[in-house]
Amino acid sequence: MNKLLLKSWRDFFDANNLTTHEIEAYLKYVSKIIDNNMPVIFELSHLSKLLGIDLKLLAKIISSPNKFYRKFTIPKRRGGEREIVSPFPVLHDVQIWIYENILGKIVLHQASYGFIKGRSIFDNAKEHLGNNEILTIDIKDFFGSITKKNVVSIFRDLGYSNIVSLNLASFCCLDDKLPQGACTSPALSNIFAKRLDRRLAGLAKKMELTYTRYADDMSFSGDRVPRNVITTIESILGEEGFLINKGKTRLKVGTHKKIVTGLLVGGEQVRVPKLYKRHLRKDIYYIKTYGLSSHLKKIGKFDPLYIERLIGKLNYLLYIEPDNRFALCAITDLKDLVKINYT
Repeated sequence: MNKLLLKSWRDFFDANNLTTHEIEAYLKYVSKIIDNNMPVIFELSHLSKLLGIDLKLLAKIISSPNKFYRKFTIPKRRGGEREIVSPFPVLHDVQIWIYENILGKIVLHQASYGFIKGRSIFDNAKEHLGNNEILTIDIKDFFGSITKKNVVSIFRDLGYSNIVSLNLASFCCLDDKLPQGACTSPALSNIFAKRLDRRLAGLAKKMELTYTRYADDMSFSGDRVPRNVITTIESILGEEGFLINKGKTRLKVGTHKKIVTGLLVGGEQVRVPKLYKRHLRKDIYYIKTYGLSSHLKKIGKFDPLYIERLIGKLNYLLYIEPDNRFALCAITDLKDLVKINYT
């Protein structure tokens, strides 16, 4: 297939009356890109034609990316706020194209579970099921630690020229780093972390441990986690451009409650923590006993989609625990309540 593609490009260059020297130079460039199963891009004007977006508009995005994002904050689960940026439609379309045609084709490390089609927090947690000791470590400012220079290197390794790599990275970065909210950031973070995953998986294998990473959450488990392994992990992270969020490092041993990416893994099955279920039971009890309006007034919320959000939480519970009868019955009750409210 690659030979046929190269022949097609040679025929194209011949038809455009390029010299033998020019043809060989172009073929050398496209061959690596084709070998990596990526679309050939020669320059920004070529990319403009592939995208169907005006060249001047693409140049404007590259020169002033801040003008093509909307910024807002969302509350963190444990307090504080997280800044999210949402790209304007035209930039979002560019990022979607980059993801679908380039980033989404790259094979990731098997220890990586976040933002990957066909993998979930359940699959990540299941790898640690029943292990006696579990060490969980959080990477500080995961996306923000990956610089535009790092992203340029990712595209260069695929065979793209310096200028094309810089242009592609410019569409994916804001303030010289990966932004929270760009659809390309999850894939780029996993690609950049491939070497980190490879090194940590190798370390885990030597120590007879299981290692997985879900975005910025890393987990190590086994019969016994060596107490000095944290120092080694921190050193490897530092060499790869990351820092540990020391306030979120946890080592759980024996009968202590073991949680990986928000799920209990201490027994024979992956389960949802009791506190999550308790809050759901309480909300649904009050709704059924006192009515939706009274409950919302009591908790100080005005959310027209409150019932739908509860149903979403119950569906999540059922995804983890398909046999949970409380969730099955509660979803039916809430759906009936939604019908009543809309009739």
